[in-house]
Amino acid sequence: MIPQQEIPPVFFYGYRPVASEFKTDPRDGGFTVTLYDDNRLVFNMLDLDNTLRSSMSYDMPSDLKKNYLALLDQNNNAIASLPGTLSLPEGRIARFVSSIGFSGYPYMVSFDIPQLCHLPFGDSNGRCGRLLCSLMEDMAQVFQPFGINLSLFGFDVDPSLPGTSLTPEAEIRWDTREIG
Repeated sequence: MIPQQEIPPVFFYGYRPVASEFKTDPRDGGFTVTLYDDNRLVFNMLDLDNTLRSSMSYDMPSDLKKNYLALLDQNNNAIASLPGTLSLPEGRIARFVSSIGFSGYPYMVSFDIPQLCHLPFGDSNGRCGRLLCSLMEDMAQVFQPFGINLSLFGFDVDPSLPGTSLTPEAEIRWDTREIG
């Protein structure tokens, strides 16, 4: 048997609720979004016990990856300045954790990006949280012309757009703020 070669991801975003009050529905274990080097985009939805609930796979036009890599080039210094972990100040409770992987950069973990964004100016984690939020907004703008609406909390897909290949039985919307 010939071993299957694994295709490396070029972008990864994962969302997982961590605070118990946000784990009210067994379906809401979070989700992952992965863009692979072969232009395949995969969304996975997870249960609370971290098992795969459902998965969607899209064959995307090569322009998506090209635009994404251009975004990385434009933001090289900003991405390189981000630490591996962004935490909230003591006493604040993170509602969720985000895992982010940009091709060519160390993997990052951030606790509750929106709360980080509201930390005072001058706070290094606040600055990094705002920078990360801005990068994710830029990522959303790269995905949007291809029918993928990505946010920190979910996604939806327009299957009618030309150039995307949607798995027929897949759900096309997932927003963790709508669970419950």
